[in-house]
Amino acid sequence: GVFMSAALELQKGSAVEVFSGEDWWEAEIVQVRPSQFKVHYVGGADDEDEWIDTSSDRIRAGQAAGSKGGGLRKRVREQAAEPVAVPAVVPFRKASVGITAASSKGSGVGGRRQWKNLKKIVESEGYERLPIDAPTYLSVEAPPSILPAKKFCDLTGLEAKYTDPKTLLRYHSAREYALVRLVPDHTVQELLKFRNATVSLK
Repeated sequence: GVFMSAALELQKGSAVEVFSGEDWWEAEIVQVRPSQFKVHYVGGADDEDEWIDTSSDRIRAGQAAGSKGGGLRKRVREQAAEPVAVPAVVPFRKASVGITAASSKGSGVGGRRQWKNLKKIVESEGYERLPIDAPTYLSVEAPPSILPAKKFCDLTGLEAKYTDPKTLLRYHSAREYALVRLVPDHTVQELLKFRNATVSLK
């Protein structure tokens, strides 16, 4: 049907603009009654369609936006997120390996881990099943290094070139040396404990 509203001819399929919320939206007339229009918002879902009285000032012809350059907002239909496919078997874990609450807490009494001495650790490795000439951590011995051991600054962790004769703290440069001289005695002992070099200061 055809209906005259505000001296404009509006019929089914006509492009209109509908005021909803705080803005004008592009819409289309999908059904006409003697006193109402059913409008469908462009880009919106069908359940957002609504009936608007022909005398309402919320609706106007779509051509009225031409003077403003158009570009009215369109409703965007919300789409449900696509489900993500998760593999049944995680590739980085063997299917035969299962982690239970009991195994994660340890096999010791009260969930505490049992400590093994060196002899038990060697037995658990199964070295006796290997050939006699097979290299293992027990049969391979490395000679002592001929390079001097590196020393590091007790304050910054940089490579230390110098040692304070009074406190035995190691430092990297003259800038760190100025800080070493300001360190109190109890702090010196704590720093030396980190590398097992505690001494009794006199």
